[in-house]
Amino acid sequence: QNNGFMTVLFFRIVPLVPYEALNYVSGLSKIKFKDYFLATLIGLVPGVVISAFFGGSLGEIKTFKDLLAPKFLISIGLMVLIIAVPTIYQIMKKKSQKKN
Repeated sequence: QNNGFMTVLFFRIVPLVPYEALNYVSGLSKIKFKDYFLATLIGLVPGVVISAFFGGSLGEIKTFKDLLAPKFLISIGLMVLIIAVPTIYQIMKKKSQKKN
């Protein structure tokens, strides 16, 4: 309840928990709807923008040479980054726990 916005925002940006489970738990908790809604809106934007950018760059591929176009390579890199975010977070968390 006290950190509802930040909690939902974190789990939207770093998708460690499936969306359906987060939706259900958020509904059962005392998180304010306004906090849930705004955190979801802000947290989903990066993934949606990158997915749209990737899809748009796929539509521009006409020849094999287009696979090496900077726009397509950047979109591939961003998709890999979005997919890798949970793994990167887990690795950083483990390293932080080992130091303590």
